[in-house]
Amino acid sequence: MTDALEIMSKANILPVSEVQKADREYRELVEKKSALHCMRVYQRSEKRLDSFWMELLSEYPSVAHLQKVVQILVCPAAMLF
Repeated sequence: MTDALEIMSKANILPVSEVQKADREYRELVEKKSALHCMRVYQRSEKRLDSFWMELLSEYPSVAHLQKVVQILVCPAAMLF
């Protein structure tokens, strides 16, 4: 995730401040046992990656910046709105 955030910052897709907040939110998210467990058991053959991430992030309201980043990564057209 950190590499993706760095690329988004360098390409001016998101301001540095939002990238830093999203990175912090991601680090906090992976510290949560329930979220980390969901990430470890994720099966690409059973669920689309975009659906997985959006469902996971919807369970944690404190990750708004990270959710925005994921939306941009899985649906670049979202940047237009």
